[in-house]
Amino acid sequence: MKKVVKVQKIRLSVFILSLMLGTVFFSQMPMQAFEWPQEIASLNEILFFFGEDRKDFISSSLVFPKGEVIKLSEAGKVLFQYEAEQSCSRFPSSLGNALVLAHENDLRSLYANLGEIAVEKDADFLQEGLEIAMSGDSGWHEDGAGLEFAVIDVKNKALVNPLLVFPMGYKAIDFAIGKIYIKDVKGDYRELGTGKSFEEGFYTFYRESRDKMPLFRSLVSLNGKTIDSLSYDSLSLWKEKLVLKSSQAVLLDYKQLYPMENRQYLCEVKLCRGKNTVLVQVFDIFGNKKQVSYTIDVY
Repeated sequence: MKKVVKVQKIRLSVFILSLMLGTVFFSQMPMQAFEWPQEIASLNEILFFFGEDRKDFISSSLVFPKGEVIKLSEAGKVLFQYEAEQSCSRFPSSLGNALVLAHENDLRSLYANLGEIAVEKDADFLQEGLEIAMSGDSGWHEDGAGLEFAVIDVKNKALVNPLLVFPMGYKAIDFAIGKIYIKDVKGDYRELGTGKSFEEGFYTFYRESRDKMPLFRSLVSLNGKTIDSLSYDSLSLWKEKLVLKSSQAVLLDYKQLYPMENRQYLCEVKLCRGKNTVLVQVFDIFGNKKQVSYTIDVY
């Protein structure tokens, strides 16, 4: 794997996001359709999905495999081109060669880790489908990684899951709900299971996450009442960190969302004395659902 300076990469991500949120060109509807910037045979070829654990941070983009022509997903105004070799005097870039465009509906698109950019330096407006570069190796990315593609919603100040703006002509990747764990206030983890007993108190719920494609949505219910749900549709900037916001307005940064390898946050809840029925539901972006239910004793 290439050398990656963790702190520098995170700070640059915040810098780039702040820069792109700083200038508004359009003010209409928040969403529109984009085309896929790179051809793939199936979703299994994607190296990292939006919202996935990239070991040091939450993935805010799609990372494609290296080696294909990159085309413009949507017509737009060129905000800037970024040449890695020419940027060292200003600040080092983990993104490598990059291109940023502004689109209608307050959207931005970012193409990073490109090869040599095939767009004229003084280009102002580019049409959809234009070949802008070959998939490259110019940034600080994992081995085999090519294009890193991100979508930013300026109006809502958020990074958007690119799968929400792409036509979904690919088959779903199978997934499993995994084991469910709960963590008490002391920081101790226990696997959840029917018939098990737990002391009354506050707990944090997690699932075992080993899926190729991360889940799009999770929902936890206790005794028939929804406790909280997460939707991996967007990430927001909060105190210089990218966070996911739950339906109960809980802001989750990387360490909270993924406290350890293969462990993914679901919710926080108080378990009261008596029998409790816990229902955990998880969904992929196609709407396919897996669920599991437990009846536990709380003393």
